[in-house]
Amino acid sequence: MNKTATPVELHAQLASIMEVLANAAVAEICELVDNGYAVLHLEISRGHKENESLRRKLRLMELKVARVSALRSAGVGSSVFASSRARASHLGHELRRHHGGECLDRGSCDGQGGGGDPS
Repeated sequence: MNKTATPVELHAQLASIMEVLANAAVAEICELVDNGYAVLHLEISRGHKENESLRRKLRLMELKVARVSALRSAGVGSSVFASSRARASHLGHELRRHHGGECLDRGSCDGQGGGGDPS
């Protein structure tokens, strides 16, 4: 005896299969979203650390520039000034290197709208 499934039974089987497939798809999508969130979180964290490092370097350069300005206004010998100026220039090059060569201070970048060592 060959029993043919009724339309109601076929509908129930199809609904059961669709539910299993939908649940699997939702689980896979959730996993992809979680992985993407983890990668994004790591990138943001790395960016924050890099920003803080650049802020520290900027503060260091500002302190050195202030010291050089104070030495210059106090009339300290030009050899001390030249040495400090060379160190400040080196730090400026390092900062531009961290920014892919981008000029950070338009007034001091030569050839790029101003950056580099003015000496």
